[in-house]
Amino acid sequence: MKDIFLSVLLIAFLVITPRIMYYICTKVKVLGFLGPSLMCFFLGIALSSLFRDKTIISAVSDWSVKFAIPFMLFSININSLKKVAKKSIISFGLICLSVMAVSILAGFLSRSYLEGSTSGVIASLSGLFIGGLLNMASVGSAAHLPNSTLSMLNTSYIVGGSVHLAITVLVLPYLSRLLLPPFDRSGHEEERKEAHDALSSGIGKVDFSVIIEKLPAFLLAIIIVGISTLLSYVITGSFQDQIIPMLGITTLAIAGSLLPKIRSTKGLYSIGQHFIDMFCLSMGLMINFNGAKTNNPLFYLILMVLMQLGAAVLHIIISRPFGIDADTTVMTGAAAIFSPSFMPPISHFLKNDDVLAIGLIYSILGFVAGNYVGFAVYAILSLLL
Repeated sequence: MKDIFLSVLLIAFLVITPRIMYYICTKVKVLGFLGPSLMCFFLGIALSSLFRDKTIISAVSDWSVKFAIPFMLFSININSLKKVAKKSIISFGLICLSVMAVSILAGFLSRSYLEGSTSGVIASLSGLFIGGLLNMASVGSAAHLPNSTLSMLNTSYIVGGSVHLAITVLVLPYLSRLLLPPFDRSGHEEERKEAHDALSSGIGKVDFSVIIEKLPAFLLAIIIVGISTLLSYVITGSFQDQIIPMLGITTLAIAGSLLPKIRSTKGLYSIGQHFIDMFCLSMGLMINFNGAKTNNPLFYLILMVLMQLGAAVLHIIISRPFGIDADTTVMTGAAAIFSPSFMPPISHFLKNDDVLAIGLIYSILGFVAGNYVGFAVYAILSLLL
């Protein structure tokens, strides 16, 4: 009975803490700059030594990722793609190809260090560079990476992502404008307004007092996760495989976003973010700095920065034959790795608000593409290495 009580208490802690962190970040400006996700991760690290048995924490981490995907994707309006320039679609496709190419090369160059975990680590990073932490977790889980390794990747991303953000706003605009044609500023007012309207319907604060309004979305998310999990069992005869469930959840969630009642429900994106914060807290609690050499965050940091920079430069180079302008190239590349909240400051540094809608749309679509790219890289590296 005592064990059951402690387990319930732990689950409640994992569920409630992200909300507390969100509240603190809204009240304390300095902490608000870090954001609730990083705050949850730091808190998890601080408390990690208190939890010897990580079984429940690991389970919450896995299920948080599975339920985050539908809520993050329910707010997508696929019709928004019709409102942005066609070249932005090509540019986003090119950044996906760039990440895949750099990832495969990195896999060959790092295989002697990463040993048996090469395919899983590199695939997780490729998912990270297209969608973000959510995709890194889903691909890593499907590739059966240890939670300690995922924690180290998460730790490294805190620094690596900050370094790449600085490069994105300070270096890449200059480089892209040196090699690519300038952005055509004419005729973008209507598309920007329509794209913002399409996205804003799914973004809002989590308000548990209106949970009834969100009940259909919760039920649909449960159905999607359940069907995807059962489908995996039917195909493989086991619940251990995670690739089929993750791809199934991603695909069905996109289908769910086509339902107007679901997509128009306010706050779903933020609920998805709440699940991501739960994942970050869990990752922090599971961190282990006494792991093997493959759990060295410094190595992952160097690997991340080099892969990110390599993909960004390759993206700029291969955009030239397609005539894609400099600002669209930088914005779609940034949208591939950074969350929607980073798009306004990045467009500000570019001094071009006309590409803000492009960044918002593709930063959300990255949650979709990240899983497919990550699993494709995993399949290729597993075959070649």
